[in-house]
Amino acid sequence: MRSLPRLALPDDSGVDDKAKLWEETRDSELVELYSDLAEQQEAEIAASLK
Repeated sequence: MRSLPRLALPDDSGVDDKAKLWEETRDSELVELYSDLAEQQEAEIAASLK
């Protein structure tokens, strides 16, 4: 019996790296956004206490 040729699978070796990079980028952007928001809220609270 003849063996069937193997299916050529797409090269997805970099997919995990791209997903990890995207997650890290998203997380760092969220941290930056929330820290800016926290600073703004602190400034508003400090101004309201004066």
